[in-house]
Amino acid sequence: MLANKVLNPTAAWPRVRPNVRLRLRIVNDRHAAREIAIFRSFVTAAGLAVDDESIEKRIPPEPDILCRLGDSAYVAFELVEIIEQSHAKRTTEQSRLKARLDQGYVALSVDEKSEICASVGNALIYINFVDDANFNVREQTIQGILETLKTVDPNFEGELTRHTTPRLHAAICSIGISRLSFKGPFFDVAVAGSLGDPTSRSIAAKWSKAYATPHPIELVAYYELQPDPPEILWRPELESFLAANWSNAPFRRVWVYDCATQAIRFSLIKPGL
Repeated sequence: MLANKVLNPTAAWPRVRPNVRLRLRIVNDRHAAREIAIFRSFVTAAGLAVDDESIEKRIPPEPDILCRLGDSAYVAFELVEIIEQSHAKRTTEQSRLKARLDQGYVALSVDEKSEICASVGNALIYINFVDDANFNVREQTIQGILETLKTVDPNFEGELTRHTTPRLHAAICSIGISRLSFKGPFFDVAVAGSLGDPTSRSIAAKWSKAYATPHPIELVAYYELQPDPPEILWRPELESFLAANWSNAPFRRVWVYDCATQAIRFSLIKPGL
């Protein structure tokens, strides 16, 4: 059995400038705090008798988390986020486009803002782009979107499309107008594209890692940014992968956890334990 290894965090940094080291440490500290928060949420959902004060973030090649269970036995946990990288990219672009819309509106003159407020001042404006339009093309439509909003009937609620509003940019699939009971306008952007299911791939990627710890290891795969898909899309494939690969598993148990609903979606112990 491998003994615990704790790496010297400064050993690999002798040529890094101090300000860069500080930035890296801040990023690492934030990542550690996020993982511990996710782990604590998982522990509650799983009903594990974990000593909360014993939870600590560890340095590779140890698994991510070490903690003590109620019977005083230590267990290590490796965490992995289940996320399709293309979805992560699209979600980031969604946030950037929403920020650009907000900035574009703020930058308008007082008269232009008044025109928009007269039409959609009490509305949520939801922009849905065509899937194959890249970020730069979408960004170029913002001024046209704001111009279009000036002409919307103050009583209109529904969707503007290129069929009903020919002047819309070809990259825009629709602009949804939902009336609110408080002052706006508010902008939002749809996440484009369909989601693949990366559950089995995310778990399989951890199978070949070498971990240094004398303690049993469990794997917690979690959904956070990516919506949790229906089980039929991932559970059969995951069960097939585990059945074929338990013999060389570094883990004694695999969990799937959904952060949004704080629910355990899957749990399986290695056969023979």
